This record gives sequence, structure tokens and C-alpha cells, in this order.
Amino acid sequence: QQQRQQQEQQQQQPIVRLGFAAGNASLVLSDLSTDSVFFDCEGHFVHGRTKSRVSQRLRRDDIVGVLLNLDRSSPNANTISLFRDGQRISEPQKLPDSLVGRPLFPAVSYRGVTLRINFGPAPLKPLSFRCKMLQDAAASDCQLSPSSSPVSDERCDVLFPVSLPDEGTFHWLDHFLEKNPSYVELSARSLLAWARKSGLSRRGGKGSNDRPEMGFGIPQLDDMSILSFLISLTPAIRRNFVVAEVQGNLLAEARRNAVARFSRSSFKATAVVVMGEPSEEHKQLVQAGILEEKRQKACAEVARKKVADVTRDDVAEADGREGNGAENTGIVSDARVDGTVVELTLDEKKAWFQKKSIPDLTQNEFARTFTSFSIPEIAEGFDNVRFEWQPLEKCKAYLQSWTLQQKAKQRVENIEPSQWFKDKLTEWKKALQDWKAKQNEWKKVLEQLSEWKKEGSGDKEKKDGDDKPTDLDAEELDVFQIEDVSDIGSGEPLFASFKLEDWALLEHRFELHLLAHAFRRDVNDADRTRFHESHLPFYYNRYYKKQLEITRFECDTNQDFIDLVKDSVVINTATGMIEPQLSEDTPMDNFVKLTEEHRRDRQRRLDAGDETAALTFKKLVPAVPQAPSKAPSARIQQRYHEQQQQQQGPPQRACDE
Repeated sequence: QQQRQQQEQQQQQPIVRLGFAAGNASLVLSDLSTDSVFFDCEGHFVHGRTKSRVSQRLRRDDIVGVLLNLDRSSPNANTISLFRDGQRISEPQKLPDSLVGRPLFPAVSYRGVTLRINFGPAPLKPLSFRCKMLQDAAASDCQLSPSSSPVSDERCDVLFPVSLPDEGTFHWLDHFLEKNPSYVELSARSLLAWARKSGLSRRGGKGSNDRPEMGFGIPQLDDMSILSFLISLTPAIRRNFVVAEVQGNLLAEARRNAVARFSRSSFKATAVVVMGEPSEEHKQLVQAGILEEKRQKACAEVARKKVADVTRDDVAEADGREGNGAENTGIVSDARVDGTVVELTLDEKKAWFQKKSIPDLTQNEFARTFTSFSIPEIAEGFDNVRFEWQPLEKCKAYLQSWTLQQKAKQRVENIEPSQWFKDKLTEWKKALQDWKAKQNEWKKVLEQLSEWKKEGSGDKEKKDGDDKPTDLDAEELDVFQIEDVSDIGSGEPLFASFKLEDWALLEHRFELHLLAHAFRRDVNDADRTRFHESHLPFYYNRYYKKQLEITRFECDTNQDFIDLVKDSVVINTATGMIEPQLSEDTPMDNFVKLTEEHRRDRQRRLDAGDETAALTFKKLVPAVPQAPSKAPSARIQQRYHEQQQQQQGPPQRACDE
């Protein structure tokens, strides 16, 4: 909260920025652009990310002058200086090389103050030397351009780029705007840049390129309602616009609504499909971007290593020389970094798109809508549909192939268990409860017979073998030939020898089997009948309302865990998809038979000396009840201690209890 209050106070502070900008620079002076240079009211001289304190702070009622010296005969040629009340308050600051020789425009940005601008003919405060005001500039010092409308047609253009997420949408847009400066971008991205240039402090910064979280603390900005307001003003402004919304421009209904916001009498709507294999020009731009990114990382690594070799005294001395100067730490300006040539790998040379740290869509937005992405049509209200990279048929084929790939990789975020699943799960829980109760009953029978054997040694009526309920050897029976798993003879259940580990594997056998079939039924998509193994924890939690804790089974990966129950489900090694091994209508008794078969095989291997067959699960016992917060009664205390003592005993006994 303290940090938020500091940010709010910072946003309320007045801002004054005075300087010069190139013709293609933003109208708002900011440290995000290298096409402008300015002094601010805090006494800083700013060019891009380079910021240094060079003068005193500006005060209320100050008369401030900014001098641009382009006189080649002057020792201060190509510099900019700041004056207050006719007196110099900064040393001449050198113009950046990127601005020397270019036409420069006076630029002013301010917030929370009132300014009076004076371009001449006389200064409000005389200087100690003579110089010309802007109004008296000689024709040779100016570059005159005739005023013209940014649009030539009777109707302005409004473009809707249609491109798949993370496949060059904004990269293409940036290049397009660079070549067509008469177009104005309408997007959340441009709104964010506008707010940052205006000096607003941003909290957070999550989200996506398409819908970034603003976090400025201003409701109209944070909910982006101001963007709708700006669009409502477009008919009154003769400008060409680009509506850059990745998700919206891929959805038919959203496209119809977006086009309808622009009057057909004032705008010509064009959908620009940027999809499929890019043009060679775009590929070259991508490779150049990747190479530059690698170069910057290499420079940063070299700088880090060099700083690590410098002593603290050297760092302090360097800081003293630099003061509050440049933040730019670039060392090398070409592709060679510290004697090593930075170059692209073979895969990078084949790349169509440049990966970004922030995705175009959030995972939830993407998974929720990608199956509805489509190619725009004239019937949606467009005057024209233009295909930038590939023709219509190739774009359709590419979108279809891309969608199938995403269906195999993406989660179904909005999936909900169906009634069919709930009924099956209820039936399973009841059967499982009955089986465990049956096992407990059988153990009581064995205990009773054992007691009779001990106490009836002198009983004349007792016969040999009365301590055995049946002469049947359960281990010799074929589990898959047994009709009733609850009674294989004389009341003995097939699962009589199940331990806690066997019950746990039985449960997961059926749960994964049911989950695989429920997913297919609930998604109801012929192209999406399986899900990837990496999504298993998500779907397990969504359906069973509990976490899948494979570490309890001493498993490091989903593959290790699935191997324990591979007679129920498996992971396709080629696709990574989880596939059921049994039909949807498999009787629940079959899972008991599979678990018993697995137990017998494991026991045979152990008897043969194979120690790897032993299960090394963590202790699978019910959680210890928490002590009541209030003073419990004597009866409750006794039950509580009894439960603790039972759980400290053998795991099998704890399970029986």
C-alpha cells in the first residue's frame, strides 16, 4: 500500500518537458523514443534511455528558454542549452548523432501545469547574446512542407490485421506503420505506450501483448474504456487507422462488431490476412531481430563479466565520473562481441517468427477461443479482404493444420464434468466402499478362526483344519475366470490380500480410465479425443477436485506413474497423448482383477529375489486428526489418542481400522 501511495503521489507531480523532436517522433516527449531530446523540470537531459542531471530544477513562474545552436562556426555547434529568466542553467548538451542534420521541431509535453508558449519575435526575457526566435528563422534554416491531409481518398482506410497468436502480428504491424506513417494504431498496446509516454507509473505489467494489464490506477485506462471512447471519435478525424486486436480479429462475431463501429460513409474497412509462410522480406526482418537480440544478450554478458572483475573502488570511481548519466550499457555496436562473432544457428535461419517474452494472448484466452479462429469474409462487413503472405486456400489449409496441432497441445480450460461422469464416479465409490468392507469382514473371520485355534486345543469336537475357512488356494485361480470378486469361495474375496498400496493403485487405475473416457465425451470433438500427459494434473484436479500427487508413489514424472497402471491407460510415445486401454463399458470388477494380477506378479518377483519389484510408496495412511481448538471432553481425548496410536502401528493395520 505504501508503494501504491508513492506511485499515486508521483503521478500527481507536475511534468514539464521542453526540447526538439524529429518529424516521425511521437507527439509526447518520453524516454521511450530516440527521435527526440529534451530537458525536464527536474533538471535532467534525456535522450531515449540516456538520462543525466545537467541543470537546476524548474520552479513556478519561471521563464524558460531552450536554445538550439546549429551555427557551424560556433564552438557549441549542434548543441542544446537551457535558460531560466535569461540566465544559462545548463552547459550546452551535444545533440545525439542520430538527430544531427535532421529537421527538428520544437516539442513540449506537460501535465499538471499551465504553460505560455512564445515563438517570437521577441523573447520574454532577453539573453546576454543575440539569437533568433523560431518565428524569425531564415528560410535557409527551415524545411517547408505543404500542409496536406493524411488521406487522399474520400473515405479513410481502417485495416484489421488477421494473424495467429505469436506468429508475427505486431512485428508485421510495426514494419507496416514504419512504411505507412499516415496510419494510426488503435489497440491496447498503443494505449499503453501513450500512457507511459505521458509519465504515468504502471503497477504490475502482466497480461499479454493483445490485452496488457494497464495497472495505472485510472479506471478509464485500466478497463480500457477510453479505447472505445477514442474509436467513437474516429469519424470526426480524417485519419487512416489500424485496429490491432489479435484475438478479436480472429473471431467472426468480434470482427462484425468491430467493423460496425466505423461508419461506411467515412471508412473503407479492409481485412488484411497475415497468415502462413511469411514473405522473404518478413523473414529477413525476423532474422535481423533475432540476431540483434542475441547481440544484446552477448553484450550484457560481457558487461557483467567485466563488472565482476572490477573492484568496488573502481566502480565507485567510475560512478563518480558518470554521475547520473547514461543508462545504456551497450559495449559493442557490431556483430562481434568480445572477439566472438554473434551469428544465427541453422534453426534460427529457418525461423518464420521471433519469439517474445510476453505472449500475444494469455494461456486462458488462447485455450478458450482458438478453436473458433477463422478467415474473414466480405459478408462480415468488409469492403475488401486482402491476403498479405499466402492466398486464401493456403491460409485455410494452414489454419486447419494449426488448429489440429493446438488441440493436441492446449488444455480445455472451461471443461466441466458431465452427469455421466458423476454417476460413474458415485457408482465406483460405492463399489470401492463395499469391497473394503468385505475385506474387513474377511479379516475378522480369519482372526476369529485364529482365536478358536488357540483356545480350542482341548476341545474334543474341534477337528484339524477348522482354522481354515476353505481348502481353496486363491493364488492358483485365474483372476479373469472369477465371476464374483467379492467371493471366490467360502466367502473369501479376490482382494483379501490387498494392502494399502494395492487399494491406492486400484483407485488410480479406475480414476485414470474414467478420466480418459469422460474427457472424450465432454469435449465432444472428433479431433480432440485425447489429452497430453502434461495436462494430466489439470484435468485430474478439475474432475476429482483433488491434487494428483505422484510423488506419494515415489514417481518423478507422469510416465513413471502411468507405468504403474499401464494396463488401464498408457502414454503414446509418439504423441505424448494419454490413451485408455479398456473400453468405456469395462466392468468395475475388472480393475480389481488387474490389481490382483499385478500384486501376484509383484510377489512372484519378490519371492524370486527381484528387489526392484518392491513398492516404495510413501506411508499411505489417513491424515492425523487435528486437535480441537477448544478443550475436548474426556471421551474425545480418548478417541483422539486411540487414533494416533493406531496410525503409529503397521500401515496395513491402520488401513484396516
